[in-house]
Amino acid sequence: MRAGDSRFVEARLTPRGEAAYRKMLPLAVAEYRGAVVGFDKAEAEWLKRATLRMLGNIGVELLREIPARKPSRGKTGCRR
Repeated sequence: MRAGDSRFVEARLTPRGEAAYRKMLPLAVAEYRGAVVGFDKAEAEWLKRATLRMLGNIGVELLREIPARKPSRGKTGCRR
């Protein structure tokens, strides 16, 4: 995110969103692996670096890993 740049916003996942991300990640990895069938290791690594570089050029930040949440002890943080 670029400080002072109003075109960018920061969004965070809810616990439900985090669960969906964890569920979808293995599916996305499987799709990626299918897409690079026939690529040797060097080609696949080059593609990964090039894609990440392109995303960085346009300011896209990817979720690398979502840390595990601690149990909330019954508190949801929501008020009614």
